[in-house]
Amino acid sequence: IFERLGATVDWDANLKTATAQKDGKEIALTIGSNVLRVNDRYIVMDTTAMILENRTFVPARFCAEAMDSTVGWDAATKKVSINSTQKPEIQYYKRFSNSKLAIMYPEDWYVDTSFGDMVFIDNQSSPSSAKGMGIIMISDIEYGGMTFEDLVKSKHEFLTEDSNLVVLENYPTTVNGCVANFMKYKDMQGDSVDLYIVAGKQGAYFIEFVSDKDGAFKDIYSKMLSTLMFL
Repeated sequence: IFERLGATVDWDANLKTATAQKDGKEIALTIGSNVLRVNDRYIVMDTTAMILENRTFVPARFCAEAMDSTVGWDAATKKVSINSTQKPEIQYYKRFSNSKLAIMYPEDWYVDTSFGDMVFIDNQSSPSSAKGMGIIMISDIEYGGMTFEDLVKSKHEFLTEDSNLVVLENYPTTVNGCVANFMKYKDMQGDSVDLYIVAGKQGAYFIEFVSDKDGAFKDIYSKMLSTLMFL
């Protein structure tokens, strides 16, 4: 795809990364990753590149869009078409990291690290002004001698005892290979909160995704969570 769109392509067998270059633009795609790098910006994909029977399969739409082309699909003939004359609309992401974790977030959103162990990422200039909009809160948790199971139980009891909150779901899960627990609850304004309690490499974390009652930012939240890494 890259070569047909006029780019030169290099393959790093050790990193399993293909790098395409054209007109000052460098695009890097790694096998097994859902993140496509475009110079110093990123596209978070809903799939990954893979090697199957010694052949490399790449996400056509994301690769084409990274080359400023749009992709069409003809269901009748089952053919993909690429139009290099029409520019796509792309949601680019940035990378936030500290000493414990890394996560991708939309490049037009904001990061606030002025709350000590809590990191706020939101689509407004201030987390306090964004209630009911897009907010992600990541906070370190001290176990305090508790097991992970005790921590989950304690948080669930805290939520259910608050008369302003309604707990809708509560079940164990995993986040990118880490032990986790998922809780969904609604506050008195009707805002929905998806809470993940995750056991990372250096401790536990609360990761809260807040959206309004219409479920805004669900796709963005899903992509962000898929990029979460514990360092």
